[in-house]
Amino acid sequence: MTFRSPLHPFALSLSKGGSRAVAFVARVSTGSARTVGLASLLLAAPALAQNAPLPQTPAAQDDQGGLVVDVEGGISAPMPIAIPVMPTQAVVDTAAGSTDALGRQLAGGQLRTPSVPEVTAPTYDYWSGTGAQSLVQGFIRANGDGNLTVGCYLYDVAARSELTRQGFVVPPADWRRAAHKCADTIYARLTGEGPYFDSRVVYVSETGPKANRIKRLAIMDQDGANHRFLTNGQSIVLTPRFAPNQQSIVYMSYVGRIPSIYVYD
Repeated sequence: MTFRSPLHPFALSLSKGGSRAVAFVARVSTGSARTVGLASLLLAAPALAQNAPLPQTPAAQDDQGGLVVDVEGGISAPMPIAIPVMPTQAVVDTAAGSTDALGRQLAGGQLRTPSVPEVTAPTYDYWSGTGAQSLVQGFIRANGDGNLTVGCYLYDVAARSELTRQGFVVPPADWRRAAHKCADTIYARLTGEGPYFDSRVVYVSETGPKANRIKRLAIMDQDGANHRFLTNGQSIVLTPRFAPNQQSIVYMSYVGRIPSIYVYD
C-alpha cells in the first residue's frame, strides 16, 4: 500500500482549561492595579513621605472584591459529520466489487451523491443546511494496474475551507484498510489524538473441551473484519505481541515441554 502525505494540512490547536486561565488572569490584573496605585502615591510626594511619621499598620481586612470562578466540568457533544457517497469517474468491476458499490459502502447515511468535481469544490450552502459541522468527501478510481486509488478530503463547513486530504493506492482486497486510513486522517485532524482505526488485534483463540483445548494464534482488524488463524493449533501458543516494526508478531510456544520464542512475519 502506498500512503501519500496530505497537502498543506492545517495545524490543530485545542484549548483546555479556559475557565481556569480566565480566573488566573483576572486575579493577576486586580493585583497589578493595586501595585500601580501604590507606586503613584509614592512618586507624588517623596519629600513628605521621608519626613512624615510612620502610620500605624491598619488591621487586616478580608478582600471581598476578588473574582472567583468555579469549574465544574466541560461540555461534550457529538460532532455532526456528513459523509456522502464517494463517486467514481467510471464504474469498473474489481475483486472487491464495482467501484461505485465501494463508494456507496463508504457513505455515512442517505445523503446526496456529489459529482466528481464537487469532491474538491464542495457545495457549502447545501451541507450547512444539513447541520453538519464537518464534511468528508472522496473518490474511488480503478487504475490500469488493477489497484484502486482512494482519495479522502476533510472540510470545515462553517469556515468553508479544506482541513486536510490524503490519498491511498491499494489492491482491491485492501479497500477496507484504505477506509480505515481515511478515518484515521479525519480523527487525528479533528481531535489531535493518535489514530487507531487502522489497527489490528492479535490474540490466542481457544476452542474445544476443557480437557483438550486447542489454542491458535489469530489476528483481525480492530472492527473484527479480516479474521484469520496464524497457527494450526498443534502446539500451545501464549502471550502474542506485535514487534516494534508492527509487521512481525512475537509469541511463546511449547514444542513438547520446551518453551521457545517464535517470530511470525
